[in-house]
Amino acid sequence: MKSESGSTKERGLRDPLQPGAGEEVPPPSRQFTTWLGRFRFTETLLASIIVLIAVMFGLGTALYLLPSEHLEIPELQTAVQVVKQANFPVGGSRTITWGQRTILVVRVTEDRYVALQGTGSGDGCLLNWDAPSRRVVSPCQHAEYDLNGRVVRGLSVEPLSRYSVFLRGEYVFVSVQNG
Repeated sequence: MKSESGSTKERGLRDPLQPGAGEEVPPPSRQFTTWLGRFRFTETLLASIIVLIAVMFGLGTALYLLPSEHLEIPELQTAVQVVKQANFPVGGSRTITWGQRTILVVRVTEDRYVALQGTGSGDGCLLNWDAPSRRVVSPCQHAEYDLNGRVVRGLSVEPLSRYSVFLRGEYVFVSVQNG
């Protein structure tokens, strides 16, 4: 005849003298499976943390290496870079968009630049620079403006907003506060 404790272990029951008597003890193969499951969970959690750290490091490195102009927030900047002086011929113009503003920049002479509101005040139509007549023209309203933004001809009565232009190094900048 087997001892009481031997038969209890075989049936997977705890010793009645131990606390928690009557609870079923998993067989050794099931205990190993439970341990292995915990090990796999811990291993997976650790691997996930390592991958997360690697992604954060890669993102930080990418943001550091990207050119800063892609990260600028228009509403927080006081000036916008237009173009290199060498790439901006006398008599030429550039239209830039900065936030919700559209600005028309004209190079009048070698050292004089003018920046005006780039859309018509009445209809929001994009304005064009007409170099031969030295006028800013609205193709929608058939209005013409001088380099000070005043209406010269057409249906519009509102002048165009002006912006300050300055040079920094070899680049042309426009101050986004009306000048």
